[in-house]
Amino acid sequence: MSERDHGARRDVPEELAGALAAEVSLRSRMRYVAVGLAGGCMAALIAVLWATEPGPLPARTRIAFAGMTAIGLAWAVFAGWVLTRRRPLFARDRVLGARLALAATTVTGASGTALATARGTAPVAVVTALGGAALAAAAGVTLARARSRHRELLRLRDTLRNDALRAPGTSGTPHTSASPRGESMNHKTAPVGPLAIALRRLGAGKRTVFLLTALLCAALLIGAGLLLF
Repeated sequence: MSERDHGARRDVPEELAGALAAEVSLRSRMRYVAVGLAGGCMAALIAVLWATEPGPLPARTRIAFAGMTAIGLAWAVFAGWVLTRRRPLFARDRVLGARLALAATTVTGASGTALATARGTAPVAVVTALGGAALAAAAGVTLARARSRHRELLRLRDTLRNDALRAPGTSGTPHTSASPRGESMNHKTAPVGPLAIALRRLGAGKRTVFLLTALLCAALLIGAGLLLF
């Protein structure tokens, strides 16, 4: 009985450690760097284009530029928030990213459909509406899957904590005497451990290089935009 319990406790940390290690892997970090760069560069280029227009733009164009700039900045801020987190997120970043994608696709699809209805033909409006609905549906499915993954990781975390608290003592051991040891084991087997190990493997130097590379690429793209416009 005790061997089965020990094996169960050992399986849960391995599964949870694998999920948390994937959250802070090099591929995941570079993906968020790419998202932040794409959003920031899009916002910067649209702002430069807007600022260098020789004359006043129509109201619809200003609204479109403002909306695209806001969406780009939102993605850049989101990516920066994820990259600066020092604690495990348990797929919370996926939930927030899916919510942002759903909001962006809904606003873009609704705006495009309204514009196509006002200035285009009926077939164009229908195609625009269907395209916006398809993108919003895909974002909704992504959000549902992200929430499911978030709940699963939280369940594994709670299971690990409960096993760590039950491991030190027996049924007759008072909670006060077992709590210091339980807290010590909880700190040793908490989900923060895999995250800290993965971060140490990445190293602070590499993270600094990634951020400096991202800033350099953004500066180069902004400079190219200034030269072109």
